[in-house]
Amino acid sequence: MDNTREFTPANERKGLALSGFIMSLIGLFCAFIVLWRMFAIVIALIGLIVAIVSLRKATRAGKSRGMQIASIIIAIAAIVAASYFLYMAPAEGAASGPDKIPVGASQH
Repeated sequence: MDNTREFTPANERKGLALSGFIMSLIGLFCAFIVLWRMFAIVIALIGLIVAIVSLRKATRAGKSRGMQIASIIIAIAAIVAASYFLYMAPAEGAASGPDKIPVGASQH
């Protein structure tokens, strides 16, 4: 008896949706790790592209699009978070300057 799976377009859509979702999640998690933020942006962009391709295929086939939409939302959130932490957060810290003393800190 042959137990091999037959390749179908439905399996391709599920694989694309799952890979887009996983790459988007990896991008979101890496966005919060200091040295991996550029990597997070690249992985989230790849996840976004894969999710969009999968969404178009699912729409044409008339299938459910839930995982693709979730992947797109997570990828956009990962790109925004990584970009903020990479470019904006250091600029905000520099604007306060080293001469500012936090409230409650003692002055010697």
